[in-house]
Amino acid sequence: PGRVRLLAKLRDRGVKVGVLSDYGRVPERLEALRIPVTLVDETASAEDSGSLKPSPRPFLFMAARLGLEPGDCIVVGDREDMDGEGARAAGMAFLGVTASGRARPPLFGWHEIPGKLDLAAGRV
Repeated sequence: PGRVRLLAKLRDRGVKVGVLSDYGRVPERLEALRIPVTLVDETASAEDSGSLKPSPRPFLFMAARLGLEPGDCIVVGDREDMDGEGARAAGMAFLGVTASGRARPPLFGWHEIPGKLDLAAGRV
């Protein structure tokens, strides 16, 4: 809950959004989750970069596709050991999210992510 609304807010604010999955067929995966692919700027799989997570290579690959410097990226992911380690190794911030009811730092629920991104104040 709230993922589509969050992506729409990010798009409205001009924030570039990329979806990096471990494996291919990313647009189909988004559609299966009822997330319109039109709400994201780029999709890719870690395989597309020639390396799997937690290597920093997939994260750097996505940053390049988005035209961003690694230090300007925030990775929102559901695995500290894969997403968090890879993001930090690439020089990016990491914000952990979980869909389970057991959200606690370093993982937060989707409903908490807009506040963590400070969307209410217009900052990301």
